[in-house]
Amino acid sequence: MATITNDSVPILVRTAQVVGITSAAWWSGACGWISFALIPTINKSPAELRVKQWKYQFELGMATGPVVALVSGVSFSYLMTQHGKHIGLLSERSFYLTSLAAVVVPAIVPFTLLFIKPVNNKLIAHVESLEDKESGESALTEQDIESLVAKWSKLNAVRAVMTGAGAVAGLLAILW
Repeated sequence: MATITNDSVPILVRTAQVVGITSAAWWSGACGWISFALIPTINKSPAELRVKQWKYQFELGMATGPVVALVSGVSFSYLMTQHGKHIGLLSERSFYLTSLAAVVVPAIVPFTLLFIKPVNNKLIAHVESLEDKESGESALTEQDIESLVAKWSKLNAVRAVMTGAGAVAGLLAILW
């Protein structure tokens, strides 16, 4: 608890703590909301509209997710470099928790590339085929769309858990 009330903690360290934790927690909440509130709402739409709505929220997330992961990861990484420089700032346990946060939050990027991108590619290709008036054919059935959106939602929930775990680890690093 000393690190919360310790007035001698440098402002840059305090800022990194706040930015790392809040950015990870914010993205966790955003991903969680998308998977548990937005996608179920989108699923009430007809398949053609559902996949277009999915693409819109995907584009919003694509514009913010990597940036938030980078900001949070850099903040936690900076805190790791401060271990031992300021007496009482980071105990060994706090160092490991901060390290965990520094790894887990940015890990959403390779997780996305490995597991979510193949699903994204199929859904985006379908939206593009709908927008292309010349082709007239759709590569995916309504069941395929439903299955892919459900799979995407579950994988996105994993990202919410990953960034949430990073936020909790960062907070515990301050408290311990």
